[in-house]
Amino acid sequence: MTDLASAIEKVRNLGITIDKNGKLLCPFHNDNNPSAYIYYNRYHEQIEFHCFGCGKSYSFNHFLELINTRDKKREDIKSYDFNFIADRLNKNFLVLVSGGGPEEEKKLAQSALQYLSKRGFGIEEIKIFKIGFSKREHLARVKDFRNNKWLYDEDRKAFLVFPVSNKNGKVVGFQFEDFLNRGRLEITKLNLAGRQRSLAYFGSYSPDKPYFITESIYDALSLEKTRNTFSFGVVALLGAPSQEQTKELIDLAKTNDIILALDNDESGRKMEEKLLKELVLVNPYIGAIRLPEGIKDLNELLQKEGTLGIEDAILGIKKVTPFGSVRERVPQILEKFRIAKENAFLIPERLSYLREFFRDGLLPGLYGVAGIPGVGKTTWLNLLCDELAKIDYKSIYFLTEEPEYRLLLRTIKRENLKNFEELIERDWIENRITFELTPEYTAESLEGIISGIIEREGKAIFIMDSLHALQINNSLDTREKTILKTELLAHIARDLLIPVFFTSFIPKSLYKEKPNIGAFKEAGEIEYLIDVGIVLWRELEEKKEDKIPISIHIVKNRFGRTGELPLILEVSSCNIREPEKGECLK
Repeated sequence: MTDLASAIEKVRNLGITIDKNGKLLCPFHNDNNPSAYIYYNRYHEQIEFHCFGCGKSYSFNHFLELINTRDKKREDIKSYDFNFIADRLNKNFLVLVSGGGPEEEKKLAQSALQYLSKRGFGIEEIKIFKIGFSKREHLARVKDFRNNKWLYDEDRKAFLVFPVSNKNGKVVGFQFEDFLNRGRLEITKLNLAGRQRSLAYFGSYSPDKPYFITESIYDALSLEKTRNTFSFGVVALLGAPSQEQTKELIDLAKTNDIILALDNDESGRKMEEKLLKELVLVNPYIGAIRLPEGIKDLNELLQKEGTLGIEDAILGIKKVTPFGSVRERVPQILEKFRIAKENAFLIPERLSYLREFFRDGLLPGLYGVAGIPGVGKTTWLNLLCDELAKIDYKSIYFLTEEPEYRLLLRTIKRENLKNFEELIERDWIENRITFELTPEYTAESLEGIISGIIEREGKAIFIMDSLHALQINNSLDTREKTILKTELLAHIARDLLIPVFFTSFIPKSLYKEKPNIGAFKEAGEIEYLIDVGIVLWRELEEKKEDKIPISIHIVKNRFGRTGELPLILEVSSCNIREPEKGECLK
């Protein structure tokens, strides 16, 4: 063992220019500006050589051997693939935190180490998982990174660099973290632009291991700290999963047990629900970690309760797929019902007759409303939206067969208003959102449109009036199109946890029959896809009276009982109501 001053002197004796801090031109590549250092690595307790330019790193004795034989034997220069870049940035980080390198970079690297330490990780994790570090301008010199705009933002000084390895262990990308701006800039976790985001695998893949699926790298590393206790694999999504990542997960679920370890917040729960719907098709037994109340994710659990907290979470894994005995699934069943009730819409007083059928309100689901022409389907749904608006619930009403002004004229007549000016003076009208569904809006685009509106406006009931006029980009026949459109509406109800209503006609062949579930068979047999089937009914005889007796029939109801009730359609006021006591219309 030699001290640093003696090592520097030995290098000078070899005819190499080196300053008092151990800085020198790298003898292993064409170095114009000194990028190499001789330094003391306090973690290895030895003098070492490292070049920040080409990434080579040696013990001091090995360095001397290479210098003495460089004229006889030259090392092959490694190609700059992602594995090499990851190795180089990792070595740079270890050198800087060991005391080697430029002063400014050493300070930044120490800040990075302190940040990692607060999150529960240190030198061992840096070594094992090849965590890298670099100043911004150094990354901008790497050819594969240059098209990332954030590398030219001078507010960003340095990055932690996490290599993203695929199933075969090859580095296929990186996640960069602007740790200095966490909490100051909106986006601090960044990925390479223009490259498909792969799942991030930790350790070598094995078909015999269960695999945890986490949202972030830090959650994955938190699990990895218990590897000595448990045997498992870990995959990080690096955010919301893309379609390509979802396909990768489906393939993984075909061969391995899957345990979801997502964030304990609304977005994490939505992500879990979406992934479950995909993965359960190939693996009926998916598990999930349940974090303690108030803990957002696994990394926060590590910071607050250490590895023992992570181990307790692993031991508390629950099965979350809809299979298994009632005994083990009761908590899951009750939780699902609780979430549904939380997202239910209260039934307005003016439509209180519906409470007989929907005790818990209008739960998230798909509601079909069928009726013969002129029975008041649009009038009834418009009334529902108006009354919901008055108790501060929003609605999104898409029309395909008439303009918006005709829909709202119904409101003006029923509310006994003179004109649209009086309507917009009503505070509650703020809760009505209407659209004329022109051909560019298709069934396939609806979920993106509705989710965007809800994200901005808040929870809302969704009305599609009508199903058959809705366009779809497909060459299927009429029956298949009807089924597909209904399936897409069911997805919106399920994914966004909202009530979705659509209107539909009754086939003429059923005009003389008592209302039943057959009203939804049409050309597509969509009765199997709906949660609730509602039929508005009237006698076929032409009547010129202003008050027409009709009836509402709940012919299918997953949320309560079926049955029927008499109602009155008031044509002139565009109103549908219950008959008054003693009122009898023939």
